[in-house]
Parts: sequence; C-alpha cells; structure tokens
Amino acid sequence: MEPKFVCHPLVTIEQARELETTELINKMYDGVADQLVASILGRKNLSPEEIKRLKQLVNSLE
Repeated sequence: MEPKFVCHPLVTIEQARELETTELINKMYDGVADQLVASILGRKNLSPEEIKRLKQLVNSLE
C-alpha cells in the first residue's frame, strides 16, 4: 500500500554532503581537512586525468 503523503527534502544533497564531510573531518582528522585529502589520495592510484582535475581545483582555490 502506498503512503498517502508526499515528502520533500529540506536540504539539498550538496548541503547534506557538506555537513557530513565537515563532521568526518572534525571527528576523524581533528578538523584538519588536508589530512583527510592526504589519506584519500594515499590509498588510490590516481589517473593522469584525475591528477589534472585535482590540480585545477587546487589552483582555483588559491
């Protein structure tokens, strides 16, 4: 039987991701984001294209 109501999210997926990422950084990396990034990058062999995109992202933040 289908419910007789419709639910709509109060936050976007991006807002939820941002909150969860912040919580992860705070809980597991003492609030230091670069440690999370180093951990992720250290566990994966990145393709040249992935490395290029990461470099572009870092350059856009400077």
